[in-house]
Amino acid sequence: MGYVYRHIRLDNNEVFYVGICSNDKKNRAYSKLGRNSLWKKIVSKCGYRVEFVIENITFDEAKQIEIDLIKEYGRKDLGLGSLSNMTNGGDGTTGWVASKEFREAVSKRVKGEKNYMYGKTHSDEVKSKLSQINKGRKLPQSQIENIRNSLIGRTHSEETKKKIGDKHKGKTISEENKQKLRDRMTGKSNPMKGVKFSEERLLSHRLMMAAKVVSEDTKRKISESKKGEKHPFIGKPCSESRKENIRKALTGRVFSEEWRKNMSKSKIGTQLRGENPKAKIVLDLENGIFYDCAKDACESICANYSTFKGWLKGRVKTKNRFQYV
Repeated sequence: MGYVYRHIRLDNNEVFYVGICSNDKKNRAYSKLGRNSLWKKIVSKCGYRVEFVIENITFDEAKQIEIDLIKEYGRKDLGLGSLSNMTNGGDGTTGWVASKEFREAVSKRVKGEKNYMYGKTHSDEVKSKLSQINKGRKLPQSQIENIRNSLIGRTHSEETKKKIGDKHKGKTISEENKQKLRDRMTGKSNPMKGVKFSEERLLSHRLMMAAKVVSEDTKRKISESKKGEKHPFIGKPCSESRKENIRKALTGRVFSEEWRKNMSKSKIGTQLRGENPKAKIVLDLENGIFYDCAKDACESICANYSTFKGWLKGRVKTKNRFQYV
């Protein structure tokens, strides 16, 4: 939806600017950013107030009304009236998509040493002010959707991935920052608390993850980063409260047939018989036969598997002809 607003001087109640904005950017009417020098001179001299002329109309209608009002009040730079507007109106940028050439030109203009923040950092005071300004701020749902849609199907180039990786390599987070992150994501502070994803979103996420292929190199890196003392839970037993939360989350949960089949497939070769890389060879002392695993040896004499394992481990005190090699 479109809105038409005007700025009025506080000293003589004269209209000195006419503008338009959309429903998502209604705060544009109150913003001082991006205004021309004539507008800024008037505001610094006498201040201003905002007045909405008409609301909840189409953006095309808002453009036409803006043109008509600018013509009615007259532009000051042309000597026709009191307005600080530098155009005849109807040139709002809502819905405008920058071309690739335009984006590249802007990028080149502010890249490296040309950027006004090159080699500079914000002071703690400025950081604190920015934090306070943005605290609790929420983007409109339409803007969130636009951002989400713009990222669908977008992938980083290998060069960009390498740059991001190099930038974060060896970077450590201080304990203070870790605690801040924990506090921000705990309980009611967690932005995802109480949020339930739609079936459509869950399905799209499943499909995305199913199509994702992790390279062997990446798998190796993940494995190395979690081994031994590097594992985040090494030496940290699960608290009783967390165990209880896990129990509650799984109570009454029913797994689909598809999920069970996938889990079954994922375990093939890791827990069954001699295909298990951790399986121990078992020797039958009576006939000298070697079995790939305890399961095979157990089935050769049709014994109960739990009892058979007890024999091998010495938990069951009875004469046993089998032993681990």
